[in-house]
Amino acid sequence: MAERYQSSDVPAYPTYPAEPPVESAHIDRNTVSLPRQNNADLEDAARKIGGSIGRIVASLQERGEEAQSRAADLSDKAGREYRKYMERGEQQAREFGEKAADVMDRASREAREKLASLRAEAAGYTRKARQDYPVELIIAAGAAGLAAGIGLRMWRVNRG
Repeated sequence: MAERYQSSDVPAYPTYPAEPPVESAHIDRNTVSLPRQNNADLEDAARKIGGSIGRIVASLQERGEEAQSRAADLSDKAGREYRKYMERGEQQAREFGEKAADVMDRASREAREKLASLRAEAAGYTRKARQDYPVELIIAAGAAGLAAGIGLRMWRVNRG
């Protein structure tokens, strides 16, 4: 059989000193009472503590109401500022849109006017060329038609 290891570090329980077992004590509630003079002192101290706690609670409630009031004021102020900036932004966007529309209208009007003047100028050149150089104009038109025909024929041959 294996031998049991014993050391001075490991106590031997049968010889180890222990406290004697405590007998279950029975306390009769009718026989235990505090002296009367201490009750008055305790009640006085309890009244002082209760009064202090009541004052602290009342102060905290006041501070809480003040904080709620300040938070509501700040929220209202933030809402007003937000609405003010939103209205300002909307106004600036409207103004920008109106300016952009004005610029586009002006550019469109100028482009129409420039196109009309170029058309009139081209019509004037055409009229002058018909009156002053009718034969040359017919020859130029024929040459342009011939060049277009030759170009189309070459394109068709090279296309495959």
